[in-house]
Amino acid sequence: MPNTRTSSTGAVIAVAISAILLGSNHAAKAADRAALLQEFPPEVRPLITPSASDALVAALLEVRKSGPKTLVFNNSGGERADGQRSAFVSDWEKITGWRVKDSGPAVDPARLKVLVGSGHPDIDLVELGSLGDGISNEKSNFYALLDRALFDPVFASFPKEGGYQHSDYWVQNGWYSITLLWDTRKWPESGPHPTTPNDLFDTARFPGKRCLFKYPEYAGTLEYPLLADGVSPDKLYPLDVERALKKLDTIRDDIVWFSTGAESVQNIVNGNCALGVTWHGRAAARLKEDPSLPLGVSWEKTLLIDDGWAIPKGAPNAEAANTLLAFAFTPENEGKLLNLLGYGIPIDPAFINADGRKWGVTLENLKLSAAKQDPAYYADNASKIVTRFNEWLAE
Repeated sequence: MPNTRTSSTGAVIAVAISAILLGSNHAAKAADRAALLQEFPPEVRPLITPSASDALVAALLEVRKSGPKTLVFNNSGGERADGQRSAFVSDWEKITGWRVKDSGPAVDPARLKVLVGSGHPDIDLVELGSLGDGISNEKSNFYALLDRALFDPVFASFPKEGGYQHSDYWVQNGWYSITLLWDTRKWPESGPHPTTPNDLFDTARFPGKRCLFKYPEYAGTLEYPLLADGVSPDKLYPLDVERALKKLDTIRDDIVWFSTGAESVQNIVNGNCALGVTWHGRAAARLKEDPSLPLGVSWEKTLLIDDGWAIPKGAPNAEAANTLLAFAFTPENEGKLLNLLGYGIPIDPAFINADGRKWGVTLENLKLSAAKQDPAYYADNASKIVTRFNEWLAE
């Protein structure tokens, strides 16, 4: 029979030794991080968010030592680019000593193919119109591998709810809602007014011009006519494109097409349209800037579309681009982005204020939506859908 006293004492000693070693290891890591931070100028150390991983801190220091240079960020511009700059780009510039140059508009897959095929793309980071683009471009070998040492902690931090996606080559930057907009000078919020995108097709109750996006993939241009025509949200895909176009025919004479996010909101403000759709961050930015604007906004039964970021294959500053992306995904910086525009991933509610809860695609707002776009469907079918949509426009 073993000596239980001796065994217990040995176990206690073993646990104590383990605790000492573990504590020493943690202390060593803390000392290493502190040493890394000391290599940054004092004025930028507070900008390195506490949740940034040790690997990210080390990588940021390497970028700083390699510069200063210019990183080219291809994006959709406007309020969104301004919000990203305020949330994390400006701080990253100060931390690294580099400059970030915005380049727009966001490249489509055809243009990306040309850039990557040249072997010398002139952009370092690209915004994806949807994860459908991400999937198809990954298959075409257009993207560089993400640095998993930096992104494994990022992926682990994503909320389990919400369905956020990533691969080894791209990462989702959240959801954006294709919200309904209307002119509150015509329909005050205190009275009967449009409430869901179905009302885009109700010209009897809500007469006037409708603003829709002149492209079939990124703003519900085909999904909303199908939902208004009675298609169940869980039966949207594969899209019945001909049915969607037939439903669009019923309001064709009342459609005003827009091509940019800024136009989507300004057309309502200027009175060019009575109602329409926009990406929710566009409305958020304008109303926060001027709450008196005549804009009614509804999240009810809207379509959610995913978007993301990737690094083009052959990008001249891929290492720096990895650090900018990983820095963007710290909980503090995602909170800033949500609070400014409603875009981003709600990683930690502690960093989300009332504006972020109102305008961000939080779990509460997710529940109001009707459907999520199917990126795999668009990855396989986007080209022929665009061809058919353009044929219909020309009819």
